Amino acid sequence: AYNSSTLPSLTYIYGKGEEYESSDLGGQGRIRMGATHRDCKILSKIHYQTQVLPRETFVARQFLFSGALGDVESVATSLVNSSFDATFMDQVSWNEVDRKRSIKIYTSEGDAPGVFGVAAADEVGGTTTSCGTGEVICTGRTTFGYELFPHFAVNCGSRSYFGRDLYYFMPGRNHSNDIYFHGATLRPYACEVEGELLDVRPTWKLVGFFPANDAGCASLQNHSLEKDFCIDPTPSPTHEHPPSQPPSVEESEGPSSDPSLQPTSEESNAPSMDPTQLPTIEESQLPSSTPSQHPTGGITSAPTDVEYPMNLPCIKPNSDCTNGAGPNDENNNCMVDQCTGWMIANAGYERMVLQVPEDGTKCFRHNYSRTLKKLVLSCQLHEPKYGRMGLMPTNRPYKFTNTTGGAVYFRRIHHWSWTSAAGTRTKYVSFWTTYPDDGTWNVGPNSLKKQIEETFPPNSEIKALLHVPS
Repeated sequence: AYNSSTLPSLTYIYGKGEEYESSDLGGQGRIRMGATHRDCKILSKIHYQTQVLPRETFVARQFLFSGALGDVESVATSLVNSSFDATFMDQVSWNEVDRKRSIKIYTSEGDAPGVFGVAAADEVGGTTTSCGTGEVICTGRTTFGYELFPHFAVNCGSRSYFGRDLYYFMPGRNHSNDIYFHGATLRPYACEVEGELLDVRPTWKLVGFFPANDAGCASLQNHSLEKDFCIDPTPSPTHEHPPSQPPSVEESEGPSSDPSLQPTSEESNAPSMDPTQLPTIEESQLPSSTPSQHPTGGITSAPTDVEYPMNLPCIKPNSDCTNGAGPNDENNNCMVDQCTGWMIANAGYERMVLQVPEDGTKCFRHNYSRTLKKLVLSCQLHEPKYGRMGLMPTNRPYKFTNTTGGAVYFRRIHHWSWTSAAGTRTKYVSFWTTYPDDGTWNVGPNSLKKQIEETFPPNSEIKALLHVPS
């Protein structure tokens, strides 16, 4: 009889769907497989329609098992049901793994023109750095942060560049364009300097994350990174009073040539050979007469919550927001999910402004509430000038807040903006709340609807924040 259990097989083991559905990741999984025009087969597991926010980390552990077909079920079951969570998926918030340190760039144009050095704080969260020479000209961090961008030290032969453009020296680079619009085929492996193609490979070093428009950082564009710049060339200092040789137990024949620094209260017959005893670890019976100079290592004040602005979508330059293009139509949609300050100042992008229109919030229940089994609201929070923008961030504790601290909390943006198929633009933002869809959100004087209307009256400004509790 035919026995298929011995046939070779390749199995993708990614876990149980309900494990991901019950998490706060959002999105969904998708498996793709099939043939291509190349000499290979496609097999991939993708988690999509979720968003990894700045300073967050997406983590997934899955397995590819190669073996006999008859062994697949037992191996997959043992991994999925293992006590150590062999297969898992998670999204780690920035405050759980934030390991930032301050980075400062030093220069000394008088002594070492054209070069710079870098020094980082010694401790996680530290801001103090030291350098053997030069002055601070640019300050950043070791990790990503709001309005901070990766900066690289790039070398092509004897030429150097410092900044955000990884392709600064590539052939055909049009430097009149922004770093994201290179005007040429990307050839990062080649070096071209003043029209001459060099027979060298470029090198890159990630220096840190710095503000995009900092004048001090920009002044270093054609400087080179000197790795030993901040190393103090002087030898380490010795003890102010070097320890003497071990004392003699015999009486000296005469007085010493140098007087002691401080006289003793009594004349000793011989120096002691035994060290002093270690301090006790028991609590003293009486308080000390003076307070200690250093605080204890424990927490001395309550931790505070952390918040930072959400990335708001932007209108692309010279685009049409009345054509009814869908959120995923990249070619025709007038919106992008975010833009930088440089793109606004130099490339004509316009960031969304949240402000209640003159006719108020006019909130209503979104039909997606039935599917989600949680209350989804649509409220007027901006002017009718934007196209469809269906950005759906990961479930997190977000909030809309006013200028006096009043806030409404929510878990996800369903749509930042919307237009009808005919191109009619609306004022509504749709968002997932934490309230049940039980029909009570607009009932009574203390209802959620009343809270929103009182917190955000007509013409009031709004900020959208990621709220991370302590």
